[in-house]
Amino acid sequence: MATIPGIIWVLVGVLIAGTSAYLGGLMPFLIIGVGFISFGGYKILINYMTKPKENKIDRKHEGIQKQASQKFCSNCGSPAQTKANFCNRCGKQV
Repeated sequence: MATIPGIIWVLVGVLIAGTSAYLGGLMPFLIIGVGFISFGGYKILINYMTKPKENKIDRKHEGIQKQASQKFCSNCGSPAQTKANFCNRCGKQV
């Protein structure tokens, strides 16, 4: 089952609270709307705080690791696929 994003909770809460404030005399709905807004804000905050941080150094090292894991033919020097046993260009064993 999919979870409801925090922004949806906030938007629905604003809609409920705004409508009840506009119509007047609907205090329970105003309280429910504020509750939705609070819960949505809490979900957004938790999602932001638990999201893993990504920095430029990690992305740079990721590219280096991809290059290092690539195989090259010892005979002709052309790049070979990582799971290949033979070179596609010259046919020698990699």
